[in-house]
Amino acid sequence: MFIVKYLTKFRFLLYVGFIICVTLVTWNPYWYNFFLSYETRTVSSDINYTNDEYTPREYNSQSDIRISEIYPNCGLKRQCPDDSFPVHIYTGQDKNDRPKLCVQGKYLGGGGRGLNIAVVEARYLQLVTLQTFDLYSQNSSSLELWLSTSLREDDIIIAFTFDEASRELSKRAKTILYHLGSGRIQDLRYRSQWYMISQKGIDGGFTPLETITYARADRWGKVIDERLCVPRKIIPLVISPDYPLHNNPARERLCSSFTELQCEDFCQPAKRHEPIVSSLLTNRSLIGNIVFSTPMVVVAGRSLKTLVLTLESIVAQPGIQSSSVLVFYSDKKSSYLVPPLVGVFGFRSVPVNISNKTGPNAVLFQGLRYVKNNFSRKKYVMVLEEGLLLSPDYLFYMAQMASVMEMDDTILAVSAWNPHGYKGCSGDVHLAYRAEDFPGLGTLLRMDMVTRHMLNEADDCCSAPFYKYDEGWPQILRRYKDGAIIIPDVSRVLRRPSDLTSISAGDLGIFRTARSTNKEADAWIERPHELTKGRYFQKLAGLVQSSITVHLTNDDLELCQNGGNIAMKVMLSQLRNKVFVVFYRETGNDNSTSAHYYQPILAKYVKCFQVYVPYIDSKWHAQTMYKGLFRLTLGTNTVLLIESKSPFAKNKYKS
Repeated sequence: MFIVKYLTKFRFLLYVGFIICVTLVTWNPYWYNFFLSYETRTVSSDINYTNDEYTPREYNSQSDIRISEIYPNCGLKRQCPDDSFPVHIYTGQDKNDRPKLCVQGKYLGGGGRGLNIAVVEARYLQLVTLQTFDLYSQNSSSLELWLSTSLREDDIIIAFTFDEASRELSKRAKTILYHLGSGRIQDLRYRSQWYMISQKGIDGGFTPLETITYARADRWGKVIDERLCVPRKIIPLVISPDYPLHNNPARERLCSSFTELQCEDFCQPAKRHEPIVSSLLTNRSLIGNIVFSTPMVVVAGRSLKTLVLTLESIVAQPGIQSSSVLVFYSDKKSSYLVPPLVGVFGFRSVPVNISNKTGPNAVLFQGLRYVKNNFSRKKYVMVLEEGLLLSPDYLFYMAQMASVMEMDDTILAVSAWNPHGYKGCSGDVHLAYRAEDFPGLGTLLRMDMVTRHMLNEADDCCSAPFYKYDEGWPQILRRYKDGAIIIPDVSRVLRRPSDLTSISAGDLGIFRTARSTNKEADAWIERPHELTKGRYFQKLAGLVQSSITVHLTNDDLELCQNGGNIAMKVMLSQLRNKVFVVFYRETGNDNSTSAHYYQPILAKYVKCFQVYVPYIDSKWHAQTMYKGLFRLTLGTNTVLLIESKSPFAKNKYKS
């Protein structure tokens, strides 16, 4: 009786087991092949597969691996050899040209912006999954997690980009792809096109199946359209293949043609093949800011080497639009040098005829007239004089200040240059202030001011360089009630001493004395809204009220002239975050608070604070004055020198 009951239960278990087996075989094609295709299972018996790694896995339920088209052999003219399978990868010419992936004669539906990855298991050459990671609008954390957890040993990875896949691709994600066999992923740039076919376990070598093309100007990289037979076992290379030559044939021709550039860094053998790509605006708060669509007038001088550096500093500005950059030139020699150079960067070169007119601003004013005629609806224009190099945050700085100009019509321009921004008396990259003068290099100008006064009165108004203090530029501000210009404490442009051949001897000291120039890419201006007229006046009044008054005797001033006032230097070095104020009285003129008055007394005082004083024609002028107040930064301290007739001297001045 016991034996009969036991057999009955055993028979019941057999029935249940049989039903489960039938269900698995009919429902899962992986098991169906496993049971019914013994011959297929023994094709690659020499490859070492572990049972744990090759347990059954389901198809991706998210994409369901839709088949959009059947095309025999994926379009290859010949059948692939044994132990390989056909693949066709098409990355699309731009964002409107959809990508394509064919595996074993089946074009897969799906795929999209960012990085697309298909996985084929190596034993049966079956497609396991197709994943898409949007690396333009989302970070790459999901990609990193998926790559780290979802791949099995010997899986074949087919990865390719579409549209843009570099913006949010993290270093960690690049490192994971590098260990999966990529030798080019570290070089993926904005709108580059890239594909890789590799295999899990290739760590320590590089896949031979990889290609990258680079974007140029506003265009995507050259489309990748590859049909190939992918082996079941990808043999890694010990070293990454050399980059294909002539990635940038225009740059190569330029460097080969012009001897002036052949010894420059721009044309070094390792660099002359690199494409030049405009930097992407990653600060989303600035998207739509008016400054990024503002025309930029660049004056090309006689030095081709310096122009290269200028253009390199422009193309590196995040958010720069190549169509907005206009390079103007007039020299006959430049007619065959400048256009090909500017074209390599994707900018526009414009020849100008200056006839018999001479002077440092002749080409500049022709450029401004061109912008007026061709960009009549633009509200602003940026001006880059000959030989200027931009700091990494030049456009970021201008974008912040453009927002202030939108709020305050009394701000007529924004300078990227502090005329008194010498090392030791300029150091706060987050500080900008108003001035009642027009010192400027790398300036953002109001177009209505350019049209109304600068162009119509060019000969009388502005025939001297921007940085000059007494030859026309200050007259512009006097045309506007409460007109002012914004100046950074730390300059956002640099003019190299080696580029000063066109500068007069009297002006050389202004540029050759060591200066501070910002090197940070994201140096924000603190509370920029306080630069509007009313708020700025209140801000300065508050600083004066909370300041420490410093009294300088004639003996102190005498020591300062010889650089020997040690007590002053010690005091300033030992105190932090303080505001010091010095009151003084100019003599010999009742209008001493004017920003356009030569101030010999102030010139003596500023020497006590390490400010370089250039004497030109036995005169000196403080170009950053605001209502009789001269401002500078010494370390973490602020120094205000205030003339007796200044409104800020009320209730504080002591004779």
